[in-house]
Amino acid sequence: MTRFRTLALLLALLPAVAAVPAAVRAQGPVDLANAKPGRLMSQPIDEEYTKKIKEYTTEPFFLSPLVDYMPAAKGIPTPKAVLGDIAGAPTKLPYSKEVYEYMRLLAKSTPRAKVVSIGTTEEGREMIAVAVASEQLMAKLEENRAKLSKLADPRTIKMDDAEADRIAAEVSGSDRR
Repeated sequence: MTRFRTLALLLALLPAVAAVPAAVRAQGPVDLANAKPGRLMSQPIDEEYTKKIKEYTTEPFFLSPLVDYMPAAKGIPTPKAVLGDIAGAPTKLPYSKEVYEYMRLLAKSTPRAKVVSIGTTEEGREMIAVAVASEQLMAKLEENRAKLSKLADPRTIKMDDAEADRIAAEVSGSDRR
């Protein structure tokens, strides 16, 4: 059951990240230290999908302001487009093929999502990773991957802690120029 809840949560959150309207992003940086969880009230929601989230959730304490709604954005599909119902619907445990189909549909719908095949399972099934981020971070995806690979093998930076700190700061965005 844990795998199912994790999958349902992932499917619910991905469109939320990908669907943040330009008007919301244009409001500028958010002070995360004082931010409260949940959506911005200016962000439109998919009323039908949100109603089903609440209907299908067995207990209210399973919901939080981070997952109790589905954002709506023109051109960004919800999992319902592929699964036929919301992610986490009773009696509907999607196959990985369906989940992958949705992730690829999402990636085609926005520059803020990218699907990468990362190999196969021991049963020969494809495994994917999905990157969802701002357009600015997506533009630096390969650059950040190269930097992270240096951190993964410290021999490439001659075990230099200062260099590791510099790379980590660049990747995390704390070294904004």
